[in-house]
Amino acid sequence: PQDNSKATYAAKLQKSEAPIDWSQAALQLHRKIRALNPWPVATTSWRGQTLRVWDVSTIEPITSPSVPGTVIAAAVSGLKVQTGDGLLNIRRLQVAGARALNVREFLNGTPLRPGDRLGI
Repeated sequence: PQDNSKATYAAKLQKSEAPIDWSQAALQLHRKIRALNPWPVATTSWRGQTLRVWDVSTIEPITSPSVPGTVIAAAVSGLKVQTGDGLLNIRRLQVAGARALNVREFLNGTPLRPGDRLGI
């Protein structure tokens, strides 16, 4: 049985928590994106469009001189995005009004390239 004296209350998730702040630590963003799935789903923006981020992996502590939110690499294995302290690998995302796609499918129809910035 659970010891009720050690239990904590978790507030209900709000849609206002969905936007990703790329200046945060990679581990913190990894946990946030996983926590917001399946609702409200973490979001970012790119060229005026809202992108929903469904799945991430591989937290790399490598830093680059790029600004947080910059796409460092766009490959079949994922989009490597600079965060406040490393790289986060996005594996599945969705453009508003479309279905969620793995990165390979997404890149086939979207001109997202290294050097592009997310979150602006």
